[in-house]
Amino acid sequence: MAKRGGFPGGMPGNMNNLMKQAQRMQRQMEEKTKELEEKEFEASAGGGVVTVKVSGN
Repeated sequence: MAKRGGFPGGMPGNMNNLMKQAQRMQRQMEEKTKELEEKEFEASAGGGVVTVKVSGN
């Protein structure tokens, strides 16, 4: 008969590692978002007739 409860013995540690990884990814996303907000991008077409500037914000 199969045991209930999923993965015997190993799940709590894996869940903690998964949570730590998710928190680390969230911090990295926040840092990259801040970096993008500070940048400005510019492009032109038609020999400079049309110019577009876009902020990261």
